[in-house]
Amino acid sequence: MLNLNLAAKAAFEAAQTAPAAFRLLSSPSQDVQKNAAGLLGNAAGDHAANSAAILAAGAMQPLVQLLRTPNHPAHQWAAITVGNLCIMQPEAAVTAMQPVGAALDALRQLAAGSDQEKVREAAGTTIQFIAYAAERQAANSGGSQPSPSPSNSAAAADREAAGPAEQPAAARPARTCAAPGCGTTRGLRRCGGCGTVRYCGEACSRAHWRAHKVECRRLQAERAAAAERAVATVGEGAAEEVNA
Repeated sequence: MLNLNLAAKAAFEAAQTAPAAFRLLSSPSQDVQKNAAGLLGNAAGDHAANSAAILAAGAMQPLVQLLRTPNHPAHQWAAITVGNLCIMQPEAAVTAMQPVGAALDALRQLAAGSDQEKVREAAGTTIQFIAYAAERQAANSGGSQPSPSPSNSAAAADREAAGPAEQPAAARPARTCAAPGCGTTRGLRRCGGCGTVRYCGEACSRAHWRAHKVECRRLQAERAAAAERAVATVGEGAAEEVNA
């Protein structure tokens, strides 16, 4: 159910699936809530019209509530969906998320404390996406230049780390799992908290956590502070408009 086929994605808005999936977020079954969040997350990331329909259905606040619910199986998909909404509909997503601090607090706790690597990764990435959305909203309100999207920034960082474009692939330094003694170069995933180191799996992530946690939490704190500054800028702009 979590992976929509292309036909289903194309028909998402026309079939008015967003309101139905939104209602399922309030199901008494946590498994149903998880599947609903997955459906919305896939659709939101596929097309701007889908994300607009999801926001119009009122799905943001129930998604934030899932993030705030301890040990909920939908944490990963709720974070992914919120992130996709922030990328596809930055201003509308930040507006629907108010107060943004509640979502950021929940995501920080998941990025730092979840025992599931995929949840930590999704939460850490979504914090960046919220900051991006808030900066876009502030830029469009105040006329400043918005930052590039996090996905584009990450791609640029990857290209820079890989070296000049003409450098043969075989000559580029291979990324390896950060766990001491592992050396694996394939199937690596970024640390869900800071995104600066990579691991081949959860076992290596756990093994390296004691050595990495201080730096990881420092980087998370810096990222969260940046997000909060961006959100505060949006709030100040809104207050000025009201007082004008």
